[in-house]
Amino acid sequence: MEAEERNSSEPVWPAGTPEKVKVQWRKEFDAAVESMSADTADTSAQFQAARREANRILRISKPTSYSGAMALENWQVLKRAVEDNAGVPTLKVVTIDGGKYSFPVPAPVAEESKPEQSAETNGGKPAPSAKPDGGKPAK
Repeated sequence: MEAEERNSSEPVWPAGTPEKVKVQWRKEFDAAVESMSADTADTSAQFQAARREANRILRISKPTSYSGAMALENWQVLKRAVEDNAGVPTLKVVTIDGGKYSFPVPAPVAEESKPEQSAETNGGKPAPSAKPDGGKPAK
């Protein structure tokens, strides 16, 4: 296979894709092209089948829980954010294959991810950690 043909078959890699995944994809692709060359002389069909075979390593296992979604590697995720959904903290995840998932954040984790309250978000009252003297230095 010529270098020009080889480069044109490379996918557009998501940001942060590890080099080992790229190398593994290339090995799978090359092996599939060799295998398909015995079946057909049509290079377009060879490349199509080889891409399909090599792309199997890019498939993301569907997360079924908060912990499963957090276990996904960073390169497999386009978005991973905790959002407020009707007062319930919810983890929203979008994977590189277009899958969209949302899971309620477990209680101990939800407490850690809450921002510190300020006077504006605490109904005008000072935040619990604020000093009663307004933070003025002692005389």
